[in-house]
Order: sequence, then C-alpha cells, then structure tokens
Amino acid sequence: MKKIIIALIVVTLLGISLSQISIVQNIAFGIFYNLTEQTELRVEGNTLYMDGLINSKTPEQFKTVFAKHMNIDTLVMITVPGSVDDEANLEVAKWVSERQLVFVLEPESMIASGGTDFFLSGKKRIIKKGAKVGVHSWAGDDKVATDFPRGHEFHQPYIDYYIAVGWSKPEAENFYYYTIEAAPADDIYWMTDKELLEYHISTEPI
Repeated sequence: MKKIIIALIVVTLLGISLSQISIVQNIAFGIFYNLTEQTELRVEGNTLYMDGLINSKTPEQFKTVFAKHMNIDTLVMITVPGSVDDEANLEVAKWVSERQLVFVLEPESMIASGGTDFFLSGKKRIIKKGAKVGVHSWAGDDKVATDFPRGHEFHQPYIDYYIAVGWSKPEAENFYYYTIEAAPADDIYWMTDKELLEYHISTEPI
C-alpha cells in the first residue's frame, strides 16, 4: 500500500501520464525497499548465510558482521533475487571480494540480477546441482541496456566491477554483454550448467 501511495503522490505532483506509472512504481519500489534492511545475514561457525534483497543498507550490514566474526571464510547465498540499489551492490561486492571468500550455492539456492553480480565477488565459487542463476538486461530512465551500443559509457561500471573482482577485460566484456542480451529487463534467463562453467560463474565442476 505504501508503494502505491508514494507512486500516486509522485504521479500527481509531476503530472505523469498513466502510461508512465510503471516507471514511477519501480522508483517507489526502490525507495520503499531501501528504507529498511532487506538482507538477512546469519553466521554459523565460519560460514555466513545470506538471504534477501541487496539494498543501500547491505554494505554496512556486512561490515558489522565481519567486525564481529573475523573468522568467516565461506558465504552461502540462499535466495538473493537482486538489488534495489546497484551502486550499493557493487560497493559491497568489491569490499567482500577483498576477503577472498569461498562462495557456495546450495541445490535449493536461487540468485538473479544483482545477486548474480554479487556472487562473482567470491574468490572460489561453488555451484551445486539444482541451484538457479539468473541474468537479464538492466533498465533505467525509460531506457534499457541494449539501447546503447557496445563500448558506451553506461556499460562500463559493470565491466569495471567484473575486472575489479578478478576477471580479465575480455572475460568481463564477454559475460556482461551476454547478460544484457540474454533476457529483457522485465524477465530472467536461467543459465544452464554448461554456461555457468563457460562464463566462469562456477570455478568448480557442478
């Protein structure tokens, strides 16, 4: 209900047409889900379990957890469907990459979109049979990633991120352009086991 109210207020104030309401709802969604912590972090021994959306509060959550549990060496992602704050997502992912953790997807795990980007910050990445890994194009300001030609500056933050967490430039570009062409922004493409190995999403046999 709060998302609807926020969207209607913005529509009224800006005089946005009905055809643009979906854009406003997406903005409202991002605002609403950035107000509270959406990432659940649970520590068992030296393993950190991660569940939920990534938002603007996630970087501080990770820093707090690691300050209290300096022995963490493994991160298990359970269900991480994406991010409502791309900048925060790339920030925390680069910070986590410096910890050189082993990342694990269990058979029941599901990650997609920004969750998939975050997974790539693992030094060693283990994907167990049955786990789902989704990718798609990004969208913003009434444009989608594929509206811009290869080499455009709007693509660079993601490519730079992949390089920052250890990929070569050709690997980073190859995977990035694959993701934005795999599915539109309002859909998800679930990678096959073959693709997970081909694009080095998993560093170990599945």
